[in-house]
Amino acid sequence: MEHVLQRTTVSARTHWDIASLVLCTLGIGCYLGWHFVDISPTLFVQPQQFISELLSTWSYAYVALTVVVYVLLAYASLRHGFLGASKRFVILTSLIVTLGLALMYICGWGLAEPFGAGAVAGKLLAGFGVVQLVLWGEVLAHVKVSHMLAVVAGGYCISFCICLLIANLEPLTAMIFRCVLPLCSGALMLACHSSAFEITAVPVSDELEETTIDRDEQKFSLRSIPWRVLLGIGIFGAMITILNHLSESKSDVSTEVYTLIAGVAVSGIIVCVAVVRRSKPLDFGMLYRLLTPLLIGAVLLTLVLQEGFQRYEALAIGCAWVFFRIFTWTMWGRVAAPNPSRGACVFALGALVMSLCSTLAEIICLFIDFRATPLAVSIAVIILCAVVTSALIMNESSLAGFAPAGVQVPLQDTGEQPAAAPVESAKLDLSSITAVDVAHALQDKGLSEREAEVALLVLQGKNNSQIASEACIAQSTLRTHLRNIYAKLDVHSRTELVDLLVQKLGI
Repeated sequence: MEHVLQRTTVSARTHWDIASLVLCTLGIGCYLGWHFVDISPTLFVQPQQFISELLSTWSYAYVALTVVVYVLLAYASLRHGFLGASKRFVILTSLIVTLGLALMYICGWGLAEPFGAGAVAGKLLAGFGVVQLVLWGEVLAHVKVSHMLAVVAGGYCISFCICLLIANLEPLTAMIFRCVLPLCSGALMLACHSSAFEITAVPVSDELEETTIDRDEQKFSLRSIPWRVLLGIGIFGAMITILNHLSESKSDVSTEVYTLIAGVAVSGIIVCVAVVRRSKPLDFGMLYRLLTPLLIGAVLLTLVLQEGFQRYEALAIGCAWVFFRIFTWTMWGRVAAPNPSRGACVFALGALVMSLCSTLAEIICLFIDFRATPLAVSIAVIILCAVVTSALIMNESSLAGFAPAGVQVPLQDTGEQPAAAPVESAKLDLSSITAVDVAHALQDKGLSEREAEVALLVLQGKNNSQIASEACIAQSTLRTHLRNIYAKLDVHSRTELVDLLVQKLGI
């Protein structure tokens, strides 16, 4: 594992081109496409009854496995940084998932005498697909916040189209197609890395940590993650799970196709809105405020409508569920954006919390008949849950808790993400540039001599530890200087600062 996951220095290029964004969108779509087939069982060919019951019996073991994987990935991200930097790790994960799916289909669907143990083993191996979720979340954390919503919504739109395509294929073709999707997702992830990242994988040593790794980055811990945001999203996930149980209890008629149609429509609309607003500040709290009435409306429809109208429920639930899923990925990405090298940690812990909340909701549904609850009581509980969740999640400043020391996170999206170090500094000729030159070039900004010196050291690509050492100042003093520089120059990251300096100095 030490050879697969090494400490890495990763820089996302300042401007992702259209090709990189398209690759990211397609890759997320392929991952979600094969994943969503499991939640649309009536649209996909099913095995014999006893295999279905066996897989259902082992579902809690599957959840336990994914929980363990999430914990390990979060730990690995905190310890090693960018997990997707290892091509072998990405390839290995994709192969394991494909092998698991193939084994499950062969043993549960293909054999004349189905082999239950083989189908269960394949199902558990396919559970490692959650690694791809975390790795794609890591990539998404490097996308500009202004592009993030469009990429996520586009990925979901592609995934629903894939599900509709699989539903119309012959059983054998559908199974083969689904087995290939994890490989496609992994290949697109590698292509995205090549297109959008500059990655240097390095072994871990005390000397390397001293010279190339920012000590401030070492300070990140589980305490720095905004847990209330993750918990609020998990509560929403539990409410969606209960809502699905309420609807499914009315009829056995297949309605997943209505959910998929609603998914294509909602995600397509969000893509259009995100593209139109890409150059404008995006208030992520707006997503929550729109989600709340959608969710409450879907619950009320499910409670009020009688049997025989399930297709209308499916459309309402589909709209709320799709909006929630897009909301979830975008919020996780927004939480991770100030420190993208720990994006895998945020997505792993976010998915872990939501998985536990959804599983708890499943267990509750086994013991409580929500349809027997008086309508007034159900409505009161829904409103109470919405209020509690809003108290947990919704103010934009709560998303800044994961930001590195010395980096200010704007309450509104600026279109750029904070970067650990400028990408292009090593390619610039800075030998003749002095702090006096920086101060003169920015004389209208009112920088002090010390701030000009710090700005020059940032331009030279030095990390916080190196800057503090050369300037003979404490880390806390350096962070104060950086905050003042960002405020005076109206920038929000080192990348923006370097771009401004390069422009003003004419280099």
